[in-house]
Amino acid sequence: FALLLDTGTKQENVLELSSRLLFEKGGMVSVFYSEEDLESVKGIGKAKKYRLMAVKEIIRRLPFEKEERAKSAHDVYQMCRNIFLGTEGEKLLVLYLSSDKRILKKEEFSQDSSAVVALPIMTILHHALSSKAKGVIIIHNHPSENLVPSEMDRYATAKLKEKLKLVDVVLLDSMIVSSDGYFSFREEKESIFC
Repeated sequence: FALLLDTGTKQENVLELSSRLLFEKGGMVSVFYSEEDLESVKGIGKAKKYRLMAVKEIIRRLPFEKEERAKSAHDVYQMCRNIFLGTEGEKLLVLYLSSDKRILKKEEFSQDSSAVVALPIMTILHHALSSKAKGVIIIHNHPSENLVPSEMDRYATAKLKEKLKLVDVVLLDSMIVSSDGYFSFREEKESIFC
């Protein structure tokens, strides 16, 4: 972490600054997954802030290698859970897949507040067609960390499945994720997927 920060301040050398920042933020995970503006932290200027933001973005993109495949709900959870860490509001991730379940494209939607993020059905349809996807998986979090699907989750999932079917694209799963688990509509045999 000290190597990333590169320099300290007049009051603290880089090792002291690194130790203090890690202690104040509660460790490396909190530093990289917090939504807080790091520039407000004493000793972090614009250059350090942008360097840390770049590392954060690299970490977010790592799970999605070119040939990554989404073979199961567990695979999807392992690939995407970092995207949801430190998120205060609700976030939606859409994966567009080839017939062999290779990830062709991913797309994120979020709200600035803790409000529920809307399911943009027409946008998903458009991007599924433009990327020549054969399948779609939608993943979202609940800020409460509760994995039980709401009636709105069930309704929106059913509506998306119906619309995708019209353009010959399969809704492979709808998932709710938290920091320590997930709920898969398909695995739990929700009526939408029976």
